Amino acid sequence: MTFLLALRSDELADDGPFAPPVPGELEATAPEQELLLAILRQALLDAAGVIPTFAAPTDTPRARIADEARAWLASPEDHPFAFVWVCQALRLAPDYIRARRQDVVRGAKAKYVRRHGRLR
Repeated sequence: MTFLLALRSDELADDGPFAPPVPGELEATAPEQELLLAILRQALLDAAGVIPTFAAPTDTPRARIADEARAWLASPEDHPFAFVWVCQALRLAPDYIRARRQDVVRGAKAKYVRRHGRLR
């Protein structure tokens, strides 16, 4: 599942293996896809409480950030920028991403450690 963390928008094929075609599918340009991938990646990291050493300090407690990210990932809503909407725009299956979230988090932690040395 580490594919999600390394995925680039040009790798989101029209007939990609990540999700079946979505009725009323949203079309996105490469910059829009990159933004949506960044939103999804950050939500997965936030839900796990992963904060890299280079992150700016915040007054918001890590637990609150994690709770809000988990609520976003669990939400069934499909309005713009909701989890389901983001997945549809990226042609990813929301249930698959939810089911494999821990794999994504493990991959994210390993990637941050390799790049930046440690997590906070």
